[in-house]
Amino acid sequence: MSNAKTTKQNEDQVQNIVAVTCNKFAPLAEWTRLFEAAGANVRVVDIDDASIEVEDVAYALCFRPQPGRLAQFPNLQLIISLGAGVDHLTADPSLPDTVPIARMSTDQTRDQMADYVAWACLSLLRDVPRMMQAQAEHQWDHFSIGRTAHDCRVGILGLGAMGMSAATCLEKIGFQVKGWASRARPESAIACLWGEEGLQQLAAQSDILVCMLPSSPALSGIVDQSLFALMPRGAGIVNVARGEHVVIPDLLAALETGQLGGAVLDVTPQEPLPAGDPLWDHPRVIVTPHLASVVSMSAAVGHAHTLIGAVERRETPTHLFDRVKGY
Repeated sequence: MSNAKTTKQNEDQVQNIVAVTCNKFAPLAEWTRLFEAAGANVRVVDIDDASIEVEDVAYALCFRPQPGRLAQFPNLQLIISLGAGVDHLTADPSLPDTVPIARMSTDQTRDQMADYVAWACLSLLRDVPRMMQAQAEHQWDHFSIGRTAHDCRVGILGLGAMGMSAATCLEKIGFQVKGWASRARPESAIACLWGEEGLQQLAAQSDILVCMLPSSPALSGIVDQSLFALMPRGAGIVNVARGEHVVIPDLLAALETGQLGGAVLDVTPQEPLPAGDPLWDHPRVIVTPHLASVVSMSAAVGHAHTLIGAVERRETPTHLFDRVKGY
């Protein structure tokens, strides 16, 4: 067989089909271009294309697919989340429980999250909500903060890859940083408390508390009035995890009494946040539309290519979601 024929056969031979979420992120042609640029020998299809042969789909790279859609792919080998979390997938009761799920964890996602958390903590440190309110009212409100990052203690709830990246970034800026995990982390490079007692201790020692916990029913409502009451008066809250972690009525009540001095929320219990929600206009709250860490399409494809390669080599891919632990 000639080299030309061999090359033609290799080009025609498609090893895998990857079904991707196209409409929200990029058109199919762009996904195809990016996978080709990454050197992946795959055929890319729109996950919502009803004409595709479902038996041929080996991988899914998706965000909030239609409920039941992933269950229609009988030969699915790996589901790759286009978001840092996987709750948008596990909320589907028909999700195949034997197919592994990989999280979107790249240098870019970690760096973006660290940048956002640093910005949020500095915003609370320098009382940016007060500045924004003064600007909205056309008031020249000149005031002194009287402290720097070196004087400010930040507690990080959740020391996964994202939490560690944010904690390291904050330490470099000068913040005093401690973390909390559900279990002891003796190997952690960041001072870490654990368990219920550790959670209470961290709250009492945090001028700013940053929630970076995974989505889990056991952690829903963990940041509530009882935690706010332990924090130093005028402390701040940052939530970049999930909206259900923070009890919003308790947060608003603590802001009204001055127990809390401000909050930066990138996630809320209902998204998009309804137009009439009091969080929009609260003078001590900064709301952002769930954009703390949004991976670029090229980084997502590079990550997916690596994960797919591992499966094809019969290796265990990295960043797998643990269905038992819930993260």
